[in-house]
Amino acid sequence: MIHSNERIIKHKIGLLNLAEELCNVSRWSQFIALGLAQLSGRSSLRDIVSNMGAQMNKLYHLGTASVSRSSLARVNEPVVQAGRRLA
Repeated sequence: MIHSNERIIKHKIGLLNLAEELCNVSRWSQFIALGLAQLSGRSSLRDIVSNMGAQMNKLYHLGTASVSRSSLARVNEPVVQAGRRLA
């Protein structure tokens, strides 16, 4: 029984790592993107990504990488779904 639980845990950890690799966006980069969008009044993904691209030399010091629009959309899906449940 213990062996099967370890196998399940390793499988779930592998799935989490795969999801992070597919999205190519760390939680820190997502946090910075959403914080920057909130502070600067950005409303669309295209606007957020273009603003981050323009500020990349400053964002480098925060440890973020460039974020694509599709990756940011995929990472934010759970956030949007949680917001819909609360509304």
